[in-house]
Amino acid sequence: NILGGALYQADGQRTGEFGELPQLSFAQASSGNPMNFEAAQQLFPNHKFDIAWTIAHPDRNRYLILRLDASQVPTEIVAFILRISWMVVVIAAVVTLTTFIVLGRLVITPILSLRQNLLTAGAILSQGQQAPSFNTAPIRRSDELGDVITAFDQMVRQVWEAMTDRKRAEASLAQANQQISALNERLKVENLRLSAELDVTRQLQQFLLPSQQELSQIPELEIAGFMEPATEVGGDCYDVLQRDGYVLIAIGDVTGHGLESGVLAIMTQTAIRTLLVHQEEDPVRFLNSLNQTIYENLRRMDCDKSLTLCLLNYHDRTLSISGQHEEVIVVRQGGVIESIDTIDLGFPIGLEPDIACFIQQKQIQLNPGDGIVLYTDGITEAINQSNHLYGLERLCQVITQHWSEPADTIQHQIIADVQSHIGSHRVYDDITLLVLKQK
Repeated sequence: NILGGALYQADGQRTGEFGELPQLSFAQASSGNPMNFEAAQQLFPNHKFDIAWTIAHPDRNRYLILRLDASQVPTEIVAFILRISWMVVVIAAVVTLTTFIVLGRLVITPILSLRQNLLTAGAILSQGQQAPSFNTAPIRRSDELGDVITAFDQMVRQVWEAMTDRKRAEASLAQANQQISALNERLKVENLRLSAELDVTRQLQQFLLPSQQELSQIPELEIAGFMEPATEVGGDCYDVLQRDGYVLIAIGDVTGHGLESGVLAIMTQTAIRTLLVHQEEDPVRFLNSLNQTIYENLRRMDCDKSLTLCLLNYHDRTLSISGQHEEVIVVRQGGVIESIDTIDLGFPIGLEPDIACFIQQKQIQLNPGDGIVLYTDGITEAINQSNHLYGLERLCQVITQHWSEPADTIQHQIIADVQSHIGSHRVYDDITLLVLKQK
């Protein structure tokens, strides 16, 4: 409401007034301050307010200053603020509701579905059930959340496929383990049976070796023998047989070792004794007949083994050597070594049906103190931890060093030196040694 007012000319002369005179002066109004700020600061206590207008006139401008009643302004301001606040609340509610609906459809619902799917997938995969169709599967989005949903579906199916493959593999492995267990049981039984057979064969080999009592009954020779297989059954063999003043000494080495080699060695010893019983003395016929027997047996056994075999016939200090084997070491009194190569004295037994043309004979004389050392390659080819062979040279050195001693002492010294050379290294071949000294 207007309480009063005043009209001023441009020179400041008041030309008229009415009601309550305004406190805003002409100087304040004409200076560009159209409001009484002091009065405005006291608006609420006094409920009054001054304001000025410039009125354009053809001659000169005039100034109108009015005093207004501001008693309703606080109420209007409060009402205005309340209206604005209500509009803000309504707009905020509408925006929030709209946002919730939009986000619920676009974001919240897929996220909640994805969370539920995670829980469902975890439970299903832990129980090994088939992969389900998830709630998020039909949702097709081109944003980051869509990529997450697609990646989740792919991940679950890949994990389920991997677990399915693993379960199949575990089932196959369990079945294989059952088969292996059953096979192991069969192998245990078979191994026990085979072990018993090998033990019988090994004992049979030992039974067929000449005893020390037999060797001591040979009046002109001092003899000591040793044989140790690399496995349960060896492929080496030796024998000393006496008949009508003649002594037959044999040493052989079957290729390989094990059951087949041991059986072949036993067959050879049996065939030698049989030929001797039938008084076969000619070395050519003796070795050829022996070869034919072994050859036919090997064909029947479907076995590709063979053996080297050296025969020594002794009578009245004369020694006849025939058959192919390792070198024969002749030791003269005082330990002087002579070596006889047997490569041209025969042919491996069991390779050909007839070897008569290959058999030759060599004779030597033994004087008191002289002797013979026979061995298999298990001695000369014995390997130590440094992969060094024992060798023929070292064997001859030990023989020379101990030749003045009895035959059994010489044999013990040689075997001890070989075992010292091998140490803890694995023994790959059978070891056989035979020492003969002329009394």
